[in-house]
Amino acid sequence: MRHLRMLSNAVLGGTLVAVYATVLVLQLNPHVALHPMQLVPLGLALWLFYGVNLMVLFYALIVLRQIVARRVMSPGWLSLRILA
Repeated sequence: MRHLRMLSNAVLGGTLVAVYATVLVLQLNPHVALHPMQLVPLGLALWLFYGVNLMVLFYALIVLRQIVARRVMSPGWLSLRILA
């Protein structure tokens, strides 16, 4: 169950960064229409590029923290504190 929690934390962290990147792209490009059919490909592309890569990075950091820690803690479910 611990690895499922770590994976869900990593997925949440990667998705959160991808959402922030999508909002940043939309703010920097005001000519992009806010129509869902145009936002879905943009959000999907940013999630595949940033979200997946950062999900792997966050998972590796959480696992590395578990390996290095003197006392192994059970990660919280969807915990941004552990990601930070």
